[in-house]
Amino acid sequence: MLQAWKEQLTVMDFMSTTASATEGMGKVIQPITCNLDSALGSVIHTLASKLVHRIYVVAGHEDEVVGVITLRYVISCFIYEPPNHFDNYCGFAMKDMLNK
Repeated sequence: MLQAWKEQLTVMDFMSTTASATEGMGKVIQPITCNLDSALGSVIHTLASKLVHRIYVVAGHEDEVVGVITLRYVISCFIYEPPNHFDNYCGFAMKDMLNK
């Protein structure tokens, strides 16, 4: 049952549904996408010029989403970060918030 529902729901349907449930909190925008053969420089330019944090990678005739490139991931490719740095930092902050 869940598998059939998951295969029929499009990203735009999901975004429209969540936007209507949180009316007034934001608007639905067309997802920003790139292809598997897009140049990384082009993806970085799109992230910066569109002021977005993620780009969905699409493939095939129906532009099926096959991945996501996030701004954080791109930055991490150019800046050294010790192993588990983000998880340790955010995990610690989250534990503090939950314990209050």
